[in-house]
Amino acid sequence: MEFFLSFLLLFVNLLDYEIDVNRILFFTVSVIIVSLLFYTVYRKHRDFLCTCLILLCHTWQISWINIFGDPIDNLQLPWFYVFGALIVFYVIANLNTLKDKPVNALMLGVFVALVIISVYPALISRSKSEGLKEFLMIAFYIALVFVAFLKAGSLDEKKREAVIDAYIYIVFLSSLFIILQSVVYMTVGETLFKYAIGNYFGNTMISAKLLMEDTSCSTIMLGSAVFYMLERINVKKKRALNFLMIAITVIALALTTRRTSIVSLVAILCLYIFIRYKGVIKKVTMLVTFTAITVVMAFLLLVVRPVDDYSQVLNPNGRFENYIDAINIFIANPLGVGYDNVHLASLMSEGIIPHNTMLRWMDMGGVFFSLLMMTVILYIWSSSYRKKLTGDFWVIFYSLFAMNFIPDILNARFFVIPCMLALLSVPSKKEKPKEKLGALLSGKV
Repeated sequence: MEFFLSFLLLFVNLLDYEIDVNRILFFTVSVIIVSLLFYTVYRKHRDFLCTCLILLCHTWQISWINIFGDPIDNLQLPWFYVFGALIVFYVIANLNTLKDKPVNALMLGVFVALVIISVYPALISRSKSEGLKEFLMIAFYIALVFVAFLKAGSLDEKKREAVIDAYIYIVFLSSLFIILQSVVYMTVGETLFKYAIGNYFGNTMISAKLLMEDTSCSTIMLGSAVFYMLERINVKKKRALNFLMIAITVIALALTTRRTSIVSLVAILCLYIFIRYKGVIKKVTMLVTFTAITVVMAFLLLVVRPVDDYSQVLNPNGRFENYIDAINIFIANPLGVGYDNVHLASLMSEGIIPHNTMLRWMDMGGVFFSLLMMTVILYIWSSSYRKKLTGDFWVIFYSLFAMNFIPDILNARFFVIPCMLALLSVPSKKEKPKEKLGALLSGKV
């Protein structure tokens, strides 16, 4: 029932995108579906925090549309934010249960400092509306990982797997719809849902987007789910189904034409194979599989993003010059220029914001904000390592790699979910303790 309701919620939003349903009717129907979905999940797990985390997964694809069916530029209130806010309110309302809970005092100080310092760039923003929009996105992430830090270890293995089930499902469902809209366009020339038709080196580029915005960022969600599926294959959990879902996901990923997600997936998958698997036979088997995946993605990418010269496929599009500009802006403004993309773009020689998450944070928020943000993220990543949560480790690693080529990993929405999972989950019992990182990640699979 959970997954049917999730499908129904996405379908209603897709239908609204196509025919523009009356706002009140759309809101009413959405409330009914979301309420039933919440009730279904909560009845199964009897855990409010777990339920809201699962609902974050199910509402990710529609997180660029607000609760009335309009673009979030009109109102920054998608269901994704609603359930994030419910998590924060729930933890605040139950602070008394945390008074005897031990916490890492140093990291507690880091979180408190980040909460305070994150306000400063909003105050100095040239455009208050732009500043508020950026601040809400950053504050959402900080608030959720902070409460997850306070509630660390409260998610048992069964509930953790339920969250990953929802995570994989919404990626798989999104992938099916992306393939559908691509097939429809290629066969009959009709566009369904969000579809970008552009020009790349003189050739027509067609990009399936489903309901996503800023697909360079958001499609990283699709690639990240591959690592959760691989971990399930490794523990012999529904191997055939997970292999099929991986195949469908990488096909959809290629059809989005977003090189950041694709190239990052290829790079980290290669590393994953050589570190994660023991024995020549397993390495060779997975390397052959990995090569097939790469060939499929490359072929489809060239279909929807054709080029006259293969060197154009990996053309950096001025990214390195962009990085140098961003570094120079940071040197001139070590305390940041504020949360304002328009103002920041005006300072760049090409008028394009930095396509590197860390550099953009440095330019907008300054040295203290960016260092505290990365400290928190690296702490979360290290938590997944210490707890032997291999899936979370590789998902976060993949995201950290990809964020070097996009304006902001937080704009992809999904990143908060694996980060919360890494903090909330109890240590994995599936792998024996090992002293070295390489040994930890190789495991016995």
